[in-house]
Amino acid sequence: MPTNSPGYRKKKRKDWKTNYEHYQGTKTALSYRAKLNQANRKRGTYGNGDNRDLMHQDNIKMNFAPKNLKPGSRIINRRNWAKKAIRTRKKRKANWGKY
Repeated sequence: MPTNSPGYRKKKRKDWKTNYEHYQGTKTALSYRAKLNQANRKRGTYGNGDNRDLMHQDNIKMNFAPKNLKPGSRIINRRNWAKKAIRTRKKRKANWGKY
């Protein structure tokens, strides 16, 4: 699509530096990532190129008990977290102003 055509919108670039400052660089995110990498190394799903992630069976992000973790597909794991985020947003929206 030519840049001078009507309806053209320039794609906005992501600001990774701001994202890191506000989320990825926080103590919570750093500790979570360190624990997840440690668990991946123990289970053998870290850096071996098989495209698998560790999945939390109870969907509690900070529960790293060995019985709670199982290797699974990255696509399915990230889809599950996205679905959970959508459900949470819907619940918050439904409960808005009921306090």
